Amino acid sequence: MLSFRPLRNILSSRGISFRQLARDCQLSSNATVALNNDQSVRLDVIVVICAYLDVPIEEVVEILR
Repeated sequence: MLSFRPLRNILSSRGISFRQLARDCQLSSNATVALNNDQSVRLDVIVVICAYLDVPIEEVVEILR
């Protein structure tokens, strides 16, 4: 199971809302809802977010066991 809690933490610490992230990264509303609810998203969406935030993937996704 994946968690995007690290992403939410980064956004919060930088003062970036999900709405702003979606607008700046041109994410669909479905992708934004999925990220906010720890649901699956395409890898290319995560890559765009990592590039936007200038962080590696492990700083936005957490694997829960």
